Amino acid sequence: MNALEQKITLNDGTQITLPLPITVCMDVAYQTISGKLITAEDIAGYLQVSIKQALQLITNPMFAQLTHNLAMASARHSFDAIAFKELINLARFSEAERIKVQAIKTLGDMLGLNESKKKAPVNINISLDEMVRKSNSNPFPGF
Repeated sequence: MNALEQKITLNDGTQITLPLPITVCMDVAYQTISGKLITAEDIAGYLQVSIKQALQLITNPMFAQLTHNLAMASARHSFDAIAFKELINLARFSEAERIKVQAIKTLGDMLGLNESKKKAPVNINISLDEMVRKSNSNPFPGF
């Protein structure tokens, strides 16, 4: 473990290792998803570390997962912030009654209040054995 590496124990007891302290990783992940740090050279310059250290950071699976989850949370937050505000404005101020009702229904769907719109998780099962057996009948060569 180098001097900058940080071991973190999650609630379930799993230990993960990040090449830099978690606060630095969070900062770099945020700067990355906001488009300010794009290349390994950008990260190396921002952190004042070598290219090798920047590459160790961006190739770390935990950092990649952290960046992905942060990007998804940020996108969800942005969508919710805009969508909710606009739907509330439509529900309150629209002159057309049907638009008001539709905005209220959509808000209910987004908040999970409409029982009939709650979706079960999508499961996709792939049988590799069946795919191999049927490979002769596949219309796409190479698959």
